[in-house]
Amino acid sequence: MVKKTIKDVCEIFWDLEKKYDLLDLSIQDVKVWLVVRFKLYRDLTELVGWQEQAHSKNTNLDVLKKVPKYVVNSFVRNPFARKKTDAIILSHPRPKIVDEENIDIYTKYFIEELKKNNIEILELEPDYLGEHPKSLKEHVVYTDFISLVTKVFKRFIYLKFSKEEKELIANINSELSKGFCIDVDITHLFIDQIRDFKAKVYLYNKLFLKLCPKILYVCPSYGNSAVIYAAKQLRIQVIELQHGTINKYHLGYSFPTRVDKLEYFPDKFFVWNEYWKEHSSLPLSKENVVIRKFDFLEKNKLKHLKCKKKLQIVILSQGNIGNQLAKFVLNNIQLFKGLKLIYKIHPGEFDRYKEYVYLNKLVECYPDVEVLEDADLHLLLAESKYQLGVNSTALYEGIEFNCSTILVDMPGVEYMEDLIKSKGLIKHGKFFMTMDAKIEFVKGVNMT
Repeated sequence: MVKKTIKDVCEIFWDLEKKYDLLDLSIQDVKVWLVVRFKLYRDLTELVGWQEQAHSKNTNLDVLKKVPKYVVNSFVRNPFARKKTDAIILSHPRPKIVDEENIDIYTKYFIEELKKNNIEILELEPDYLGEHPKSLKEHVVYTDFISLVTKVFKRFIYLKFSKEEKELIANINSELSKGFCIDVDITHLFIDQIRDFKAKVYLYNKLFLKLCPKILYVCPSYGNSAVIYAAKQLRIQVIELQHGTINKYHLGYSFPTRVDKLEYFPDKFFVWNEYWKEHSSLPLSKENVVIRKFDFLEKNKLKHLKCKKKLQIVILSQGNIGNQLAKFVLNNIQLFKGLKLIYKIHPGEFDRYKEYVYLNKLVECYPDVEVLEDADLHLLLAESKYQLGVNSTALYEGIEFNCSTILVDMPGVEYMEDLIKSKGLIKHGKFFMTMDAKIEFVKGVNMT
């Protein structure tokens, strides 16, 4: 089986969408393709080995063990127990320790700004691997109650496909099987996600009617179609806060066959700066893509303004290419001669990076390599002369800290197409790099 690029995978999806008008496919009044699109893309690319698992996941046993916590949280942090509010923020689930406090770096400072403007807010916090490690605040409630009720309620939702729908699903299965070179059957995924969507829309509709918010902020939108649709049904404006890379190969945000608005997509999008406004491929008009700074990054740029650069390079790992990247670094270790090498683990792989065969070999063969988990990324970038990665959002942050950039040509580097062009990165063998990095390294690189 020939390993396809992310671009190839996206084109499989786009061709299907155009051929069968999938973005408007409605089954049981649910635009089901919009609901499953990003999850299906991730699942299929992981299944065939074109990408590794991007983020840590709970097993079924993990979920069962955490049911008691869900039940307790359903009582103590139930959103239905709250009163009316001006705005609701569905925050990002993944926590980060900042100044000894577990926070959501994408929404914390935005929430503080809203509060200063006397806007009543309620934060809906999803669990992170069944836990709520973020520091507890008075304005925070959990989505556990809705998740728990959904798991029960969805089982009683009757669903039967028509003859035409069965034929269409069979055609989609056939095309996906051909494109991914495996047997694909999305029938059960469609059934599960339609039921899940209906249950959540019902519950969030009831919640929003009780709380009467004027605005819903989400971070991110993909995976939250039901929340967005429930809000839109009640004419609540929906705005997404940027949390990572946006480009034409990110299927959470790229809909090239679509001109009109999407029913399950936010009304507006807050991006971090002019670059993202100009280079995003969002299904929104330009006036609905609004620049709002990334507070966490801007604060740290000021904090580390006087840091002096060291002769070190930060390797920015990611779950979906973690072991592959470690192998690549190991095979090209001579590239880093004379540099201190910091291997920064992505939060989405904290629980499994120690199982990476090639990372273990790298550390075994080169004990001076420093592997870091939840270190101060911005301090590392501020101190480092170079950064290396594939498509991590942290690479854009490294540029803000004046790191010379080296990209590795492996699955997912397509995400960086616009960055490569805008920053004038030069292709050299398996790398894209700035001119100064090329001059520094080219003599020592194994280009195979």
